[in-house]
Amino acid sequence: MTQENNNDLEIHIKRIQEAINNNYNLAIFVGAGVSKNSGVPTWSEIIKKFTDDLNIANVSPADYIKIAQCYFDAHPRKYKRILNDALNKKWETNIITKLLFDEFSPKYFITTNYDCILEDTANELKNNSYKIICKNKHIPYIKDKAIIKMHGDFENKNIVFKENDYNEYSLNFKLVETFIKSIFATSVVLFVGFSADDPNVNQIYQWVKDILKENKQPSYLILCDEIKKDKKQKILKKYLELKDIFTINFYEIIDIIDKFYSQTILDEITEENIKKLPKKGQELYKTLYFLKHYILDPIHTIDNKIKIVRNFNFINPNELYEFLFEDCLARYNEYEKKVILYSSKLNNFIKEFHEFTNNHKFKILKEFLIENNVNVIEYRKGNNSLEINVGNI
Repeated sequence: MTQENNNDLEIHIKRIQEAINNNYNLAIFVGAGVSKNSGVPTWSEIIKKFTDDLNIANVSPADYIKIAQCYFDAHPRKYKRILNDALNKKWETNIITKLLFDEFSPKYFITTNYDCILEDTANELKNNSYKIICKNKHIPYIKDKAIIKMHGDFENKNIVFKENDYNEYSLNFKLVETFIKSIFATSVVLFVGFSADDPNVNQIYQWVKDILKENKQPSYLILCDEIKKDKKQKILKKYLELKDIFTINFYEIIDIIDKFYSQTILDEITEENIKKLPKKGQELYKTLYFLKHYILDPIHTIDNKIKIVRNFNFINPNELYEFLFEDCLARYNEYEKKVILYSSKLNNFIKEFHEFTNNHKFKILKEFLIENNVNVIEYRKGNNSLEINVGNI
């Protein structure tokens, strides 16, 4: 990964983590790639049942809704039976949906899936704060958090699957569509479990682009696509960026993710549950966990903060160092010219601190500390402590 790409990644991670920490600024679109980890067939697998019967080969995702419409027109009863038999079941929840609830906790889940895995996950976790939205008449009852099933479900007999369903969507789901559009104006959006050429992503974003133009929040498409030598992947990525959808692909940042996991200890139960997932599911889980827990280069972050505080005429020393060093309780000892930082998250910070001692930005931090009569930084975690003499670094 180039330095420019690495800087872009840090910007994206920072935005996502800020949205997570402010859960009223995060929405997660959940696609079939998430439910697949519970055994639910993907759209392509269901379409294959139609194409095999119709004797059609070499179908692209852009043709899926047309294939579904053709099959419905030719075999309406069989069409309904295939969908019902394939999708209308009780599915197990999975570790990815639990991660999304526990670690990301967005204000809104929006899903194109017809299953009840999100609702069942919420029930398992005893999280009753999400209102289930499947049709227009449910919209007025949204007071706080919501799971929005934008393509309906079997219980309400309003699933959106074939071409006519999409063409009539604005008529049949007018309030749902309007509400979803409003989410893009106020929330950072993560697309999880979608492919880069998923027609749902393009449809949703065309709505928003036409109305909000540049007034929308950033959106991110989480991918686990192996890097290909052909130009199609690069063209598709550029196409999405022009729509302000930034892609974060496991395989493009695999070295960073591997380094992150080499320094991360997960509990045994979580490790075992990850291993039970299909390969793509494991990659998706690792990417999501990385985005939530990755600690950004602290020197880079502090450097930007120093530029801000230099504009202040006065700031309380304790508040100053709590602002500079996130996730810490800071106390400035004027007599000893020492800043004491208390935190349970300092291990990675200390490691990074030493790694960047020759960095130009580190020199800026060092100069700032000396200017403000700080000779020593003391880290405390539980009963352990570590002192760093600023002048000796």
